[in-house]
Amino acid sequence: MSFIRRAARSGRYALAVALILTASACNKPPAAQQMPPPAVQVVHPIEREVTEYLFYNGTTRGQKQTQVRARVPGYLEKVHFLPDRYVKEGEVLFTIDQRQYRVAVERAEADVAGKKAEVTRAKSEFDRLQTLVTQNAASEQELINRRADYDSAVAALQSADAALSTAKLNIEFTEVKAPFGGRVSRNLVDKGTLVKADDDTVLCTIVDDDVIYVYFNPSEREFLDYLKAHPNSRKTKENQDVEPTLIDVGTQNDVGFPRPGVVTAVNNTVDVGTATIEVRGELQNTDKQLAPGLTVRVRATMGYAKSILIPDVAVQADPRGQFVYVVNDKNIVERRSVQAGQQVGPFRRILDGVKVEDRVISNGLMMVRIDAPVNPTLVEPPPLPTTVPSSTQPTTQPSHSAS
Repeated sequence: MSFIRRAARSGRYALAVALILTASACNKPPAAQQMPPPAVQVVHPIEREVTEYLFYNGTTRGQKQTQVRARVPGYLEKVHFLPDRYVKEGEVLFTIDQRQYRVAVERAEADVAGKKAEVTRAKSEFDRLQTLVTQNAASEQELINRRADYDSAVAALQSADAALSTAKLNIEFTEVKAPFGGRVSRNLVDKGTLVKADDDTVLCTIVDDDVIYVYFNPSEREFLDYLKAHPNSRKTKENQDVEPTLIDVGTQNDVGFPRPGVVTAVNNTVDVGTATIEVRGELQNTDKQLAPGLTVRVRATMGYAKSILIPDVAVQADPRGQFVYVVNDKNIVERRSVQAGQQVGPFRRILDGVKVEDRVISNGLMMVRIDAPVNPTLVEPPPLPTTVPSSTQPTTQPSHSAS
């Protein structure tokens, strides 16, 4: 009987343990479900011909720009203009005291009159003696002497005429006139100041700003690259067959480069100190928004080339450099290092790193992880700008940071 009771108790104990284990299994939470791969949008890079640009800082200068100085000395008597106004060519800007120059003209005129009388007397003597020689009443030597007196009187008259012309020219120079039409500065010398002729005293400056020059300095390497691409550009005019280099200019408060121009001159030597060469562009200033002395941004058109383009938002950057995320044939994300170039509208030019058959992630970048699966959807890239080939950003480093 004891054995039977012990067996019964063991059976009840085993049953209880089984019931407890079953209840624990029923109360265990279900296994967590695996999250689906994140959805991303991908694009194929596109190949297009785009303009190749180089970017520089430049300075502006008026096409005509000069410092006005006095050509005769004297006291400044009058200022005839208002600062920052346009003056016409030949317009009187300053008047220098003319009294001493009028006296000089009168003295020169009197000298001319005296010399004319000498010429008349010498001519009369020469003619009279010439008649006497024909009558054998005078010697040939006397005739030669009278001829010399007459020639000397004529030369003296010519010298007096030249002195009179100089005196009249000096009195004309007392009116300091604009050498060309343009915008005049303030007067740098006040009334009553003693000015000297052709010295360092600048009376004012004049700038013709209808056309503005812009100067910039490509490097020696860029200059050599240009010569290689345009081998006829440094030949004589008769052999030149090169389209002019186009430039676009922007001021510090312009968006982009809204002011078109053209290169009109390249210096004949490379500066050995800076390893650069000076280039001059020319642009119209019809809106008068440019002034000499500005620092401007210059975009020079260097040519056209086939290029790979991807949306600019797809280009990332981290301490290791520029990169994009691509999706491989197994829908796994890969990091691809790239060499990015200029921006072309909403696109970024890619010099190296991707091909047209790659799938580049353009949307959903915050959700991707390298070597992790994604659910890609192929979409059309944004439309190209109507002005392509073109560029709007001088930087080659995108502003986006890695996610």
